[in-house]
Amino acid sequence: MTDGISDARRKERAMNQIRNGLQSLIGGLEEVHDCAFGLPSDMMAELQAALSPFGIGDLRLTLLRPEVRVFARAMEQKLRENEHKGGWQDETADWLLERLEEEVKELKAAAVRPLSASDLLDWNKRHAEYQTKVLREAADVANFAMMVCDQLGAIDKGDA
Repeated sequence: MTDGISDARRKERAMNQIRNGLQSLIGGLEEVHDCAFGLPSDMMAELQAALSPFGIGDLRLTLLRPEVRVFARAMEQKLRENEHKGGWQDETADWLLERLEEEVKELKAAAVRPLSASDLLDWNKRHAEYQTKVLREAADVANFAMMVCDQLGAIDKGDA
């Protein structure tokens, strides 16, 4: 103990100051996330390297809105579930657009809320199932839209 303050208390204060500083930094970056996304890759890499000792993962993901992060994870999950079907690289954009239209129909069907008496009696369970189905169908739609963009060369993988 030094000056009436324990080493553990000093460490705790220092960690709180670091956390608060990082939260302020992230908050500031979120306010200007469009600017941060526009940084050249070498500057983004330099910023990322400076932040990594503080446990901040991929800064580009940190800057994404929470809804976008959740939706992107749902998209990736659906892609992984369907890897056994092979990729989309050998498909035509026309075929992918047809599949996109089919997926939109599936999303519309999934988005209809269940209104039967039994569904109302077990609303919490049914509602969670409904939300999951809608998210998964929307992820399918987004995946096919992404595949069309990729097939047409509209995705610059250097920005990943």
